[in-house]
Amino acid sequence: MTQRQSAFAVRRSRRLGQTSRTAPATAVGLLAVIGLLAACSTTETVDTAPGTTIGASAGPESSTPPSGPTPGSAAIKVPVLPAADQVVPRIVAFDPCFRVNDSLIDQVGFDPDTRERYAAEVTSMLTLTHIGCTFLRSQTVNGQSALTGSLSITTSTKKLAEVSGSERNEVIDSNPINGRPAVVYRSPLTIPTCDAAVESPDGTLVVSLTVPPAPVPVAEPCGQIREVATVMATALDSN
Repeated sequence: MTQRQSAFAVRRSRRLGQTSRTAPATAVGLLAVIGLLAACSTTETVDTAPGTTIGASAGPESSTPPSGPTPGSAAIKVPVLPAADQVVPRIVAFDPCFRVNDSLIDQVGFDPDTRERYAAEVTSMLTLTHIGCTFLRSQTVNGQSALTGSLSITTSTKKLAEVSGSERNEVIDSNPINGRPAVVYRSPLTIPTCDAAVESPDGTLVVSLTVPPAPVPVAEPCGQIREVATVMATALDSN
């Protein structure tokens, strides 16, 4: 080997040595970058409540649904205002306006779309609370609508014994209604009206049926009240 060839071989050997030393460092650097990118793209593990899916978007907190039908819901089409003076739930828990749904009203032949607050509600007395709703029924006679009945369903803090023992009430019978203690009665002051009071946690559920003079034959209210009250009292069991 000539002196020129020997010098070339030395320089080539040095370049190969430098390449062999820098290659492992380069590979390590690439692996570090890949690892960093992978770590950034991986979902971070966090502590979550049981049943929570990691990575799912957090929606609004769910609220507990009301225990009974709400205004505007499928169960009650026509909304009404809450009872005055916040008597629900401060004094009574069962408001028939919200707890007696449209299907029950329709079942006894009244129009659920006529749902209105009971005009004679009592909310500000210390000894009595009386709240609820009224409904109407009508029939077409000679092309005109004729009123054939009015139904009120109310909750009262008056106890069943107070109702049956009142001198103003003429008790017709005291047989249970839908398995609950009850009394059917009428007041001499409201002859076309018959009432049924059914024992409830608040006191009594009072169902009143009025039959005004009509151009078509309509059964007397006391002949219908027990059947109507039996249907209405089922709302006490479902709420």
